[in-house]
Amino acid sequence: MEELEGPGPEFIAATSIAQLVPFLFDAAEDAKKLGSQPEHVAVAEETVRAFLERQDLDLDRSVATVTRVEDGVQIEYEDRTVTITYGE
Repeated sequence: MEELEGPGPEFIAATSIAQLVPFLFDAAEDAKKLGSQPEHVAVAEETVRAFLERQDLDLDRSVATVTRVEDGVQIEYEDRTVTITYGE
């Protein structure tokens, strides 16, 4: 009997990144409201839980496309695109 192979590391990495997509788009909208001065914000487990509880999360599965680009990762989700850049 042939053993089934599990998902490859690329799929696992893409899945991990794609889980953040809805939050990234929310963050992009909120970023427009920031001023020019740094804001020091503490993030605790309780804060994250409260944020998630007040979201109207869609528990149906949807598909995001995750692509590695020159200096980061590009994610396409529900007709929107976000690029995460990073330095090495």
